[in-house]
Amino acid sequence: MSESFSIKNPVVIVGNGEFPSHPIPLNHLKNAGTIICTDGSADQLMKHNVTPNAIIGDMDSTKLKKDDFKGIW
Repeated sequence: MSESFSIKNPVVIVGNGEFPSHPIPLNHLKNAGTIICTDGSADQLMKHNVTPNAIIGDMDSTKLKKDDFKGIW
């Protein structure tokens, strides 16, 4: 885990599911100060060039490795 973590508004929390295609949620992601996601949604976010600030969960649903991720794990 990172030594310090500051939350910047607006905060967006992302769960697992289909990546949005509608402009409203895409705009929320684009303008987020902080993105917190589940391990199940981390790969989808990264695939769409959206980097979360924190990933929560047991990490069994992501291909990411702790050493490859610079945010809160």
